[in-house]
This record gives sequence, structure tokens and C-alpha cells, in this order.
Amino acid sequence: MNGKLVLKSLIASVALAALVAMAGADLFPATPILTVIVYAGCGVLIVLALLAMAIVAGQCWNQFGLNHGGTDPKWMWFGAEPPGLQKERDESAARSRDTR
Repeated sequence: MNGKLVLKSLIASVALAALVAMAGADLFPATPILTVIVYAGCGVLIVLALLAMAIVAGQCWNQFGLNHGGTDPKWMWFGAEPPGLQKERDESAARSRDTR
């Protein structure tokens, strides 16, 4: 993963946690600010963990599709191959036969 992307994600997560902590402090004035910050941090960690799980599950699904004959995992929403793909495969097969 790119270092800049990780840094940007970390900064965005901290900013969101601070925003949630500020809102939580206003919503629950009797609760100590440290408790609100801990809850906000835990909430952000839970969201990041769920996001990571969704990314891993999506990549596993894409790999499954490719391993079982799929051309492009994003194309599985449609009922057939992309237009022109069969023609391109035939041309590629013809060129490989001609070069032998």
C-alpha cells in the first residue's frame, strides 16, 4: 500500500474521531471527555475493521471469479462476456497459430 494513502487515511480517521468526540461531548455533558474520546476511538476502530473485512471479502470474491473462468470480476453483474471479447480471443488464437 502507498505510504501517502496510509497517512491520509490515518489523518482522516483521527479527524473523524475528533469530530465524533466533540459531538459526543455536547450530547452527553455529564460524561467525562476522556470517556467520550475513548468511545469515539473505539467506534472509529470498529468502522475501520469492518471496512478492512469488506475489502478482503471483495477481493476474495474477485479472485474466486477469476479462478473459475471469469474474465473480469466487475463484469459478473452482466449476463454475458463484454462485447468484442470473443472476437479478440479468436484473433489472438489465430495470431498464436500463425507464429508457430
